[in-house]
Amino acid sequence: MVRGASRHLLSLSGLGAFLAIFAQGLTSCGSDGDDQACTPGELKACTLAGQSCEAVQTCNADGSAYGECACPGGGSAGSAGASNGGSGGGSNGGAAGAGGGDNNAAIFPVGFRAFGAPCNTDADCPLGPGGEAPLICITSTSSVEFGAGGPQGGYCSAVCTDEANSSDCRAIDALGGCGLLDDSTGLGYCIGLCLPGGDPNAIKCSADRAQACFQSPTDPDLGACFPVCQSDAACGGGQFCDFGGNTGLSLCVAEERAGGEIGAPCTPETGATDCESGLCVSLVDPVTREDAGSFCSANCTLGLIAGCGFATAEAVGARDAFCLIPQRPAGDLGDAGFCFELCDTDADCAQAGDGWVCVQDLGSDLEGAVGRRGECLPPAFALSDAGVGSDAGN
Repeated sequence: MVRGASRHLLSLSGLGAFLAIFAQGLTSCGSDGDDQACTPGELKACTLAGQSCEAVQTCNADGSAYGECACPGGGSAGSAGASNGGSGGGSNGGAAGAGGGDNNAAIFPVGFRAFGAPCNTDADCPLGPGGEAPLICITSTSSVEFGAGGPQGGYCSAVCTDEANSSDCRAIDALGGCGLLDDSTGLGYCIGLCLPGGDPNAIKCSADRAQACFQSPTDPDLGACFPVCQSDAACGGGQFCDFGGNTGLSLCVAEERAGGEIGAPCTPETGATDCESGLCVSLVDPVTREDAGSFCSANCTLGLIAGCGFATAEAVGARDAFCLIPQRPAGDLGDAGFCFELCDTDADCAQAGDGWVCVQDLGSDLEGAVGRRGECLPPAFALSDAGVGSDAGN
C-alpha cells in the first residue's frame, strides 16, 4: 500500500489470471510437454539487423523451433537467437508463447517493452507500428499516479481498469498489467510485467531504465517493473530520491527526507523514522542464526552500477554504497535488491563505534567497479566466512 494515498500498487486479483498464462507461456517456449518448442505456424516478432521492417519468425511444422527471422517478402538473419521473444531472445526474450493468440493482437510486438519506456512528455512515448499513440507519460515530477512522487526518467503507461485479465493493458503491450489502482474509482495505470529469479529466459525490466523487478507478495514467480530512483542527481534539479520508505517505492520527490543514510543504525520497529529511506534491514548471525544487527538501506536494482545514491555508470570515484543482495530468496540480476554501505577500513562504517567491520570480500572485479574493498557488516561477520546472502531480511 502506498502511504498517504488511495492507490495500491498491484491488483493481484486483476493480474492473477493473465500472469498465470504469462508464466505458462514462458515455460512453453522451451517445451510444452510434447517436445514442442512452439505451436506450428505461430508467428513471433523479431529484430532483423540492418532492416526496419516488421520482421517475423514462423514456427515450423513439427513445432521444434522457429524459422529464420525475415522481412515479409525477403531478407533474413539466422534463427531464434536474433528474436525479441522466445527461448533464444536474451534478457527480454522468452515470452512469445505467453497468452497464445492474444499476444499477436497487441499494438506493440512481443518483446518490445512499451510500458515503462522513459519519457518527459506523452510525445516521447513509443508509437505503434501503424503510428498508434496509446501511451501517456508519467513524469518524474508527477505526484499523482504513483502516489507521492514520480519515476526517475519518466514511465510510459496507459489508463486501465481493475478487471479479470488486464485486457486493456494487454491490448497495447502483451507484457503489461493494471496497477496503481485508485480504490475509489477502480482506475489505474498499466505497468510492465517481469519474472523474478535466475532463470536465463526470465523476462526482466529493460536494463536501460531506472526500474527493478519487484516480486509479487503472493506469487514468488511473478513480478512487476516498478521505478527505482538511483540518486538525487538522477532525479533532476529540485528533486530528491526517496529510496524506498515514504512511498513504498523509490520515487523522485520534491522534499528531502530526514533520517539516517545507508549504513546508519536503525531498528525494524522504528526504521520508518530512523532511516532516510524508511527501510531498515536486519541481518542474521551466520553461526547462531540470531539477530546480528540492523542498518538503514534502500531499494536498488541488482546488477546495475547506478543506484544507492550513485547517479550514473560513467561517474568515477569511490562509492559509498552498492546493491549487493536480492530482497527476496532466489532473486537475481534485474530484481529488486538492498543497498549496503561500502568501505575500505572499519573506520569507514557508520556503526564502527558499535563494532561493525569492513569485510573485504567484494572481489577484484567489483572492487574496480565501485572503488571500494568491502561492505560494512555487524561484528558476527568478522570471524565468519559466510556471506550475507539470504540471511538478510527487513
